[in-house]
Amino acid sequence: MRSITLPALLLVSATAAHAQVATSASNPAGQTNVLKVFDAQGKPVGPVESYERAQGVYMNFGRTPVFMPLRHKKVSATQYSESQFEWADDTAATFPSADCSGAPLIMMGSSPRPVDLVRTGADVTAYIAGPGYGSPLTANSYISYDGSCVTASRSVPSYWTPQTSFSLTQRYPEPLTVRY
Repeated sequence: MRSITLPALLLVSATAAHAQVATSASNPAGQTNVLKVFDAQGKPVGPVESYERAQGVYMNFGRTPVFMPLRHKKVSATQYSESQFEWADDTAATFPSADCSGAPLIMMGSSPRPVDLVRTGADVTAYIAGPGYGSPLTANSYISYDGSCVTASRSVPSYWTPQTSFSLTQRYPEPLTVRY
């Protein structure tokens, strides 16, 4: 047991020493690098942040932060890009209409201020809830995993109706990149 412990400790300390050297060489004079999101035109969107195990960007609407999630860009039905990203739209958006049209109902927990991202073709729109409380509402349709609209009436607890909307892709076109 001791013969394994000593090499393991040496490996860990050597790795830690290398990491410190690499970090100090890449960050001279105590500077810290922060990963940032950039749009297709190279315009910075903001620093990469986290919310409930998702990666994205916080944007302010008034004095309220709204979290806009990201995901790797979908290349095909089963492939994703390693270096390009896109806005992570809600693939199961729920609507009060019977045909998946209009503004969606916004589910609790999607951001400090609830938001739902809906993709229509190449355009991604963020629907942002008002500051009030959510309430039980009736959903009459939703977008299924394959992108088709399913008509089904059901009561949904703790949902909000949008107060405002914002076109993410008009302001920050895709594909997005993440870099220093």
